[in-house]
Amino acid sequence: MFVRNFWRTDILSVRPETTADEALVVLQDTGVTSLPVTRRKELVGVITARAVYDWALAGRFPPATVADLMDAPPEPVRPDDVIEEVAVRMLGEPLNFLPVVDEAGELIAIVTRDALIAEFARLFGAGEENARFTLAAVERPGQLERIARIVGEHGGNITHVVTHRAESAGAYLIMLRIDVESPGSLAKAFAEAGFGVVDVFNFRNGRRIGLTQSPQE
Repeated sequence: MFVRNFWRTDILSVRPETTADEALVVLQDTGVTSLPVTRRKELVGVITARAVYDWALAGRFPPATVADLMDAPPEPVRPDDVIEEVAVRMLGEPLNFLPVVDEAGELIAIVTRDALIAEFARLFGAGEENARFTLAAVERPGQLERIARIVGEHGGNITHVVTHRAESAGAYLIMLRIDVESPGSLAKAFAEAGFGVVDVFNFRNGRRIGLTQSPQE
């Protein structure tokens, strides 16, 4: 997936000549923590709520414009940049957004921290009424194929898969969201196939399936 899949094109921005008082009103009304500063369509800086609030707390003197208080803009991203690399970049950014520019260097969108958090939740299947399985597996070829075959044999459908390398070498955790009629029977089949069944939660009835006893709905 790419930046263009997550960007916002309804950009709220201010101009360098905007007064600090006007910027303060915009920040208070919207609740955002930073705004792009543009001259026509060129990104020339970023104004943060902290800079404006510090100025206001200092007595709003001397009178200031956005140009007086803004910071240099962050390095922009491109529409076809892969989103995971952008997420890594944002971890080191104090801002809540990164600007997106076209080939001419004009600001066309922003990608926000909130959009990345929402996508993280979507990747885990948040909000879906199915079953969430967490399995422990040895890292070797064909493991996901084995899992898919077991799910198919139980009439299930995998909607989301996320893997996480475990602390012990050669092992990893696999999180699956699965539409299946009998999560308990599927959990038992995973265990019989040699997978560690770490957790199973059925979001249809809000119940966790006990793994220390025979799995049941």
